[in-house]
Amino acid sequence: MGFDSEHWTELQALFHLAEETPESERERVLSAACSDPQILERALEILRASDEAAQPSSPPTTLGKIGPYQLIRHLGTGGTGSVYLAERVAASVIQRAAVKVLAPHAAGAGFVERFEREQRILASLEHPNIVRMQDAGVTSAGQPYLVMEYVDGLHLDDYCDREKLGIEARLRLFLTICDAVEYAHRNLVVHLDLKPSNLLVTAGGVAKLLDFGTSKLLEIDGRYTSTLMVTPAYASPEQLRNEAVTTACDVYSLGVILFELLAGRRPESDGNISSGWMKTDEHWREPESPDAAVTSAAASQRRTTEHRLRAQLAGDLSTMIRKCLRQVPDERYSSVRALADDLTRYLEGRPVLARPQTTLYQVSKFVRRNRGRVSVAALLMIALAGSLFIAWQGQRRALEEAQRAVRMQDFMYRLFKTANGNAIGKPEPTLRDFLKFGADLMPQQLHDPQDLRQAQLSFAQSMHRNSDYESATKLLNTVVASARASGDVASEAEALGTLGVTAFYQGRNTEALADVKQALELSRRPEVPVERRFFIAQQYVIVQSDLAGSSAAILDILAGAIREARDKKVDPSDIAEAQTYLAGSDVNLGRLAEADAAYTEALQTYDRIDPNDSCGHALVWGGMAGVRRGQNRPAEAAELSQKSYEGRAKCWGTDAPYTRIQLTFLGDAWVEMGRAAQAVDLLKKEEPYWRKPPINKSLTYQYLRSLGYAYVEAKQFPAAEKALRDAFDLFGKDLAPMNKRLATLHLYWAQALAGMGRNADALPHAESALRIFGQPITPAGIANVEKTRRLIADLTPSREPPAPRPNHTPLR
Repeated sequence: MGFDSEHWTELQALFHLAEETPESERERVLSAACSDPQILERALEILRASDEAAQPSSPPTTLGKIGPYQLIRHLGTGGTGSVYLAERVAASVIQRAAVKVLAPHAAGAGFVERFEREQRILASLEHPNIVRMQDAGVTSAGQPYLVMEYVDGLHLDDYCDREKLGIEARLRLFLTICDAVEYAHRNLVVHLDLKPSNLLVTAGGVAKLLDFGTSKLLEIDGRYTSTLMVTPAYASPEQLRNEAVTTACDVYSLGVILFELLAGRRPESDGNISSGWMKTDEHWREPESPDAAVTSAAASQRRTTEHRLRAQLAGDLSTMIRKCLRQVPDERYSSVRALADDLTRYLEGRPVLARPQTTLYQVSKFVRRNRGRVSVAALLMIALAGSLFIAWQGQRRALEEAQRAVRMQDFMYRLFKTANGNAIGKPEPTLRDFLKFGADLMPQQLHDPQDLRQAQLSFAQSMHRNSDYESATKLLNTVVASARASGDVASEAEALGTLGVTAFYQGRNTEALADVKQALELSRRPEVPVERRFFIAQQYVIVQSDLAGSSAAILDILAGAIREARDKKVDPSDIAEAQTYLAGSDVNLGRLAEADAAYTEALQTYDRIDPNDSCGHALVWGGMAGVRRGQNRPAEAAELSQKSYEGRAKCWGTDAPYTRIQLTFLGDAWVEMGRAAQAVDLLKKEEPYWRKPPINKSLTYQYLRSLGYAYVEAKQFPAAEKALRDAFDLFGKDLAPMNKRLATLHLYWAQALAGMGRNADALPHAESALRIFGQPITPAGIANVEKTRRLIADLTPSREPPAPRPNHTPLR
């Protein structure tokens, strides 16, 4: 047995002690804790090696170029080098990447050969949760470098704490990481340096695994010799003992990460540090249980209490994490897939395989999964008592609601009585002035906090509908703060959802996504009424489908909300409105037949409720116009857009943004009918409306894109280029590069530039459009792709080789 293996208990305890000690005091503190000079010196040797590995590589004196990449700024330092944000200009398009310059100590004997072999394998890793390696090379100074996809995100632990994710949300995010690690293992790559700082989470909630450029390739027997270029706090015992390593090393590191993610700190040392250093036994102790590590601060970050968090982490979760942290590799999970499967069983309420499969344990799991059926007998026994209690509760709630209605009615009476020109300070106050005045009056008139929050929510949503986004945001933030302080989860969720849509209309897309995601997470809590959960699901879909793109997962969320709303007898008109959002997501995915069916069903619902309801019918007609455009039926699209405009004007007035946007869609249909000049005249008249503040950036972007389209088809290319550039600067630059909303913008922009003879500038836009279009399945989408391909062919310069020049020396 080697020295490290024989004295591993003492070494591990010293590593944990060193973690909590400032570097300047480390040697003194460790000397006091350990009386054995050999053990002390070996611990210090490993710690020094780790410190050296964490030192930045030697970057250029100035942030110059590495290969074709211009270094922009230093992003961070890892165990094997430093990472820089870099840019590369290709075909007039700026491409961003992360360049990792490997430290000199990483390049030992035989390194170059292994480096070249590894980078070929790593370049083949294609997984949505793995940062892709794009390039590799060696600098003129002999330092190897790796070029990787640049991810703008937060470290895993920071993201979860900032978003205050609950345990279930953290586990689901962790499962995507497991999937990435397991994919690497299937490709014979073991990471060996898993830690939160190597796991970034984007604003959209997507986890990305970094630093595969320094991973190890597994030999055929699945083993490889480790190095000490790791982070001791997350490294497995066999790594730090410099023994042969397997995929079990990554299982151990994932266990440490999961412990920290759920409990709020890493597991403590298994060793026993005392003055004079005593080894109490020859066997490894059981790993620490995560529920014992919980603090009130950690519970707050997970939106629960300390007591509830301890109860949640005990039992199955504790058993699974401790199995990952076994000191002997063969006692851990046999693979990352086995760990992920057990976590999935836990989330589904099924028995986890890490626990002994006793009859009592399996029965308890069955009961929890089938509470409804198991409870039938008990409910029958207490039916009489229960019905009496429910009747009393219903009577009490009815009385409370009646009292609340009276209080709100009294408030509105006083508001209308008080809100005159003198009180508001304007001789002819507008609706916006009235709403602001009412919001200021509320705290003086409504003394019950819950009444006040409900009134503020109602007024904020009215402000939002009237495009007073700043006032709505201010009032909604007040509701969020009050709801959090009082534990009113339902009001907090509704306010956050409306905040998200408001931020989206203002172009604050990162905030919008974060708000609606948090609202959706809160809405799943049992204390949130189904009507609010239904409303929040619609807010989430509006923002998520527009910014991140529609997906089957988004459709499932809204379809599930609609099913629940029907079961709970929610107002049919509200359900019909939600169906129009569902149909809109179908349109974005190219599912035109499904969208048409959903719109038709919604229209039948509105007809049944009130055939003269202009609001609901106008909503459906506008959506159907989008379907007809996707089917290349522009004349029908124009007719439906006109009907939608007229219906919305009756319902919401001609100055409402969603009324005026129908004229934009009408212009699009006219262009496709060959009436581009008329479309230009129509849309130019609308320009003052869309340019004046407050600007709804999402809809104004749509308007400017359509204006540019009309100018292109009318061959007014300079005007088209200006409108399209304004659209991109206003909103397009904040969208993800592959967002479908950018496809036609780039196509029209390329056409405008080509029309002005600027072919070199036009080509990158045309190529971007083709990438974003992907594989369309709608007639309109297919037509756009064909148009883009023809344009690229026209713009691409001749590939014939240039004639040789005198004294020309070929490049070597």
